[in-house]
Amino acid sequence: MPDFTLLRAAVSVLVPRQPPPAHPVHLERDGLRVDPDRVAAYARVCGAHEVDPLPILYPHVLAFGLTMRVMSRRDFPFPAPGLIHVHDVVTQHHPIGITDSLDLRATAGEPRPHHRGRVIDVHTEVSVAGQPVWSQRSSYLRRDTRTRGAAPPRSTDDDLSAWPEIDRWPAAADIGRRYASVSGDRNPIHLSALTARPFGFRRAIAHGMWTTARALSSLQPEQPSATTVAVDFMAPVTLPTTLILAATPARDRFVVRSLNGRIHVSGSLRAHDDAGRHDAPSI
Repeated sequence: MPDFTLLRAAVSVLVPRQPPPAHPVHLERDGLRVDPDRVAAYARVCGAHEVDPLPILYPHVLAFGLTMRVMSRRDFPFPAPGLIHVHDVVTQHHPIGITDSLDLRATAGEPRPHHRGRVIDVHTEVSVAGQPVWSQRSSYLRRDTRTRGAAPPRSTDDDLSAWPEIDRWPAAADIGRRYASVSGDRNPIHLSALTARPFGFRRAIAHGMWTTARALSSLQPEQPSATTVAVDFMAPVTLPTTLILAATPARDRFVVRSLNGRIHVSGSLRAHDDAGRHDAPSI
């Protein structure tokens, strides 16, 4: 992420919030070209098996600068640093080639209550030659005990501990910095204990999108042409640690957990043949 974007995000902590605009903030960037070396670096960090077509979560990296511009505006409800990524839905309608020219759109939603504060959605869309090929809804939490809503009921329908283990891997102490170097997401909660502590974390925590990308590299070595990935980030991954991936026999639902059984990510995968949009229930 360019330095000016980092500076804008940092300064957003100090700038007074303005009332939200009458219409949702909508920013665009057209004609973006992919850097093959950056994709290869991302693949090494996330364990991805392919670089062409792009890994399914890589457009999140491409759009990160644009979404940070949305989130760093004075009329965005919260300062960007310290926001916690709690939920994500990605739909790939068609594989994206490494040589495609990409048009990006990013839009902020309205804040809503969450049992740990308030949450806001940022919607992103990627198009090729005027046709939408990829979309994302990312939900970010602003922790605040004064504004939190009621906690949702816990599901007891599934025994997640019974799902078979698919893979396990180390999450090193520096994985937050390594992922930040290829994604541009330098949120201080991911970089070190020193920078994470002011936001309530004893140690740095892993990026949710890194944890998900690493899980998908094991679940889908060859990604389908059209698919939807929906994940809830249940608990932070405190670094360093070892993570375990477990999934249903069909591999359509999965969890990432620690050795002690604590679930960090709960997700679902759905392949589809049509170009229609798919989504998952809001948190």
